[in-house]
Amino acid sequence: FFKKFYARRFLKIFPLYYLILTFAFLIVPLFNHSRLDKWAGVESSWYWLFLSNYYIGFKGRFQHGLVDLSWSLSIEEQFYLFWPFIVYYLNPKNILKVSIFGILFSLILRIVMKTNGVSDLAIHLNTFSRLDGLCLGAILALGHRGLVKIPKISEIPVYLGVIPLLIHYILVMNTTPIATFLRSTLSYTLVALTFAYFFMKVISGDKSLFNNPALIKIGKYSYGIYLTHNPIASILRPYFKNIFEDSFNIPFVAYLIQLSYSATVLVLSLSISFFIFHSFEKHFLKLKKNFEY
Repeated sequence: FFKKFYARRFLKIFPLYYLILTFAFLIVPLFNHSRLDKWAGVESSWYWLFLSNYYIGFKGRFQHGLVDLSWSLSIEEQFYLFWPFIVYYLNPKNILKVSIFGILFSLILRIVMKTNGVSDLAIHLNTFSRLDGLCLGAILALGHRGLVKIPKISEIPVYLGVIPLLIHYILVMNTTPIATFLRSTLSYTLVALTFAYFFMKVISGDKSLFNNPALIKIGKYSYGIYLTHNPIASILRPYFKNIFEDSFNIPFVAYLIQLSYSATVLVLSLSISFFIFHSFEKHFLKLKKNFEY
């Protein structure tokens, strides 16, 4: 059980991630770029060991524009270290109880951290304060396999699925102290609930925007998009920034520059992810057939 789980996760996560780290820490420094001095002192070992979320939290700011997004991948990998033991040793009902506990624990921990003056960044990056989405995913997995009973997606009105996200955006737009407090504590759970609803729509099999064939096709390259879009954005940002500053006082032109920057990052991310998937990633994924459950 454990061999199969960790082998499958390794083949999915490690090869492409380590390829990106090799690019960021070993290849990019060989070239001349305006931001290299800023990234020069970064301790790469935290990234190789999937601990970048804590490294960034300790430093109090993001450290490396090419690989800082790995903080969320680090949380995922740390979760994978212990969750298989929960699944292996507990029955479905107790897994459900542990999952519910994890959601409540994260929410309470964020409240305690915020009340005691912990920075929003540290709250954002701490593994134990970010268990909401992971534990909700575990609950969906139990329900999808019929191991526990959860509401059918058809029984949940659309507004109940979307309202948590709307509340989150109301909090984001509000600058009052209570809104700021809730944004650092409750908002994480609200966003997780909405995306759990979206995910239920996907796996339900019902025809909808969420299981559109085009989106599913893009989804095949989503891991590559996740890992490459930030490096692409960081490398291109200085060049577009110079153009933007020159045109800042011309609103429509400035907007077009911003739009072209986003579009360029999107197109390059999709293109590079497509190339990486077919030339590199899929060859590791094929090996998962040796570790079927």
